Amino acid sequence: MKQIGIAGISPTSEPSQTELIQTVETAQELGLRYVFFEPNITPRVAEIVQDHLEAEALLIHPLEALTEEDKENNEDYFSLMYQNVNALEKALN
Repeated sequence: MKQIGIAGISPTSEPSQTELIQTVETAQELGLRYVFFEPNITPRVAEIVQDHLEAEALLIHPLEALTEEDKENNEDYFSLMYQNVNALEKALN
């Protein structure tokens, strides 16, 4: 499995245009078909990569905080972890 990070160390930092182009080119070379999103992070940059790759978006929950939707759906640690496992299985198969 190969992971290519889009954001820097801080999830709110965005890559430069050059870094974004390099990320898309590397992902294309590797034939990546999925882009993971975190629910609490603005997905603008990940959506750009997803669009250029024509990749499917998958949600992965970092479990640092529940979203309002998670609370409304009575999600807990275990239900979110099962969702993460399902998303990882899909991407790895």
